[in-house]
Amino acid sequence: MKPWTHHLPADRRLAAWLAADGSLTAHIRRVGHDFGVRRLLQRCMPALPEEADVLRHRQGATVREVLLMEGDVPLVFAHSVTSYRHTSGPWRTLCGLGSRPLAELLFADRSVVRQPLHYRAVTAIDPLGQRILQALPQSKFPMWARRSVFKRHGAPLLVTEVFLPAILKLKP
Repeated sequence: MKPWTHHLPADRRLAAWLAADGSLTAHIRRVGHDFGVRRLLQRCMPALPEEADVLRHRQGATVREVLLMEGDVPLVFAHSVTSYRHTSGPWRTLCGLGSRPLAELLFADRSVVRQPLHYRAVTAIDPLGQRILQALPQSKFPMWARRSVFKRHGAPLLVTEVFLPAILKLKP
């Protein structure tokens, strides 16, 4: 598994999506016509080992996975994780999102601070790639992803967005 980096891929269209500032949901809504969110799961489960390192927490985590959609076409697989204990504190509103975009919570709250973006290619053998295959068994790899930590009152929430091939049909 390759490490996360600050370097973008050579493909300019993909790099533009990966490096987009602000809310990815807002960017997709601007260029799409039928934006939606399909919630795949939200439950307490172990964080992936590299996520536990970033969060500095090895106990239970709350994991949320969704697909950002254009009609019935998946564009982005989004995987968010925070310490389970933070879902009864700073990130309690995460539990009530349902199929609403996480961006509504992250970018509307001035107390939320986003740390820098990191990028890497995800393969089918990566733990995250395996999560994607559970949701989308016909997926082709590698796929590029970005991730960043959002902090609210010091509590971290790690958000990883994996860009599916269909995203390139939209202009960034």
